Amino acid sequence: MLFSPSRPLVSGLKAALLLCISLGANQMAQAQTLDEAPKSVWQVKQLSCNGFVAHELVRSPDAAEIGRTGIVRIPNMQMEFVVPGIPELPVKTIRLAFDDRGRKVVDHYVLLSRNDADDPLAAVMVTELPASFDTSQKALGAAVAGERGNLQGTSAQPTIERISTPWGEGLDVFVPNRIGSPCFPAARFKLTVDSETKPTIGLSRFVTLPGRLIQFAIILPVTPGTPLEAQKAIARRVMEIYATGLRVR
Repeated sequence: MLFSPSRPLVSGLKAALLLCISLGANQMAQAQTLDEAPKSVWQVKQLSCNGFVAHELVRSPDAAEIGRTGIVRIPNMQMEFVVPGIPELPVKTIRLAFDDRGRKVVDHYVLLSRNDADDPLAAVMVTELPASFDTSQKALGAAVAGERGNLQGTSAQPTIERISTPWGEGLDVFVPNRIGSPCFPAARFKLTVDSETKPTIGLSRFVTLPGRLIQFAIILPVTPGTPLEAQKAIARRVMEIYATGLRVR
């Protein structure tokens, strides 16, 4: 079974509706500032995620501006993302991969990590959808298919919930004990080997805009012994702040 019985990933089943971004969350997001500018901003010139992972990085020409403003502009998308100043997501390194076609669609990645050596712990991924994906249901169906692929060959136990967002219907996918990987978030789920003492919770939120599928992804540490529902509540609280960083111009 793809997901746990309490939240099966099957269309048409009853799903909880959640108002993900309240006025209070917006106010909190507006108050977020970077305590310290990112130490480095890299442009990924080559993103290879099949077999041997090899990424070619060069310093982003926009590094100084991004470090000063905390704003990443996604080319040709009329979209920008404000790098969050959230204590649970300490960010010192940003990797940008725009116009990537490794998945046979056009993807744009904003990848956030603690430092240059660490794998991403948060991301925003914008996918340009083919014209045939002309409804939000079809776009979210593509997200479900992608997560099914990420599950293959792993022991991950994701759960999914339908939610209501400012962009319309969306999906929250929770992955207990997920950790970052070089091709996060569009990669097979990778899990911590120390779930007893260093558990984590991963949350990917999928929303749609015309012609685009957007994934917000975060990974958070949790206190050992924390019940899953409490872990999910923590992740959602952070996500509600994190997702408000995306602006459509």
